[in-house]
Amino acid sequence: MNKSQLYNSDLISIKNGDRKAFDNFYVAYFDRIFVLLLFFSKSREVAQDLSQETFARVWESRASLNPENSLKSYTRRIAKNLLQDYFRKIAVRNKHEKNLQAADQVENKTMDRVLDSELRNLLEEAVKKLPPDKQVIFRMSRYEHLTYAEIAAALNITPKAVERHMARALQYLRTYLTEKAGYQLPVCLLFFSTLSQ
Repeated sequence: MNKSQLYNSDLISIKNGDRKAFDNFYVAYFDRIFVLLLFFSKSREVAQDLSQETFARVWESRASLNPENSLKSYTRRIAKNLLQDYFRKIAVRNKHEKNLQAADQVENKTMDRVLDSELRNLLEEAVKKLPPDKQVIFRMSRYEHLTYAEIAAALNITPKAVERHMARALQYLRTYLTEKAGYQLPVCLLFFSTLSQ
């Protein structure tokens, strides 16, 4: 009996549900399928998984096997189809991940702009509620970036007076923003938020 007849005989036996014939075919042909899948996938784990799935599918579809066809060709075709499905899923997943990353970046930038804008608006609202003298000193310090000495000279008051006004203004602003925004805002954020305008 030649090899072709042997494999044809195996196919008929497998088609009829002969588990031993299938096990023999599995042992004889598994390595070839594994090497084929390893060559294309470049991953032993993927090749192992797809090889197992290939033979599982051969067994599951045994009733529809055609005795006129080659069992080896049929098995290779299943392996190639599984490999194509694997690459298709990888491509879709990679594209999906890239899209998600791009969406996350856009969302984060948008959220940052919204939060930054909300904070600036809330801060400006709070500054407008300061007494006029403290409002002027705060704006000169945070918006115009003048030193306490420069503010003192411009307003004809002492640098210590400027410092006291700023301390009270910042305390008020912190309290106001805590009540309005619902969280404690450090003084340094008041400084940085005004600089970002």
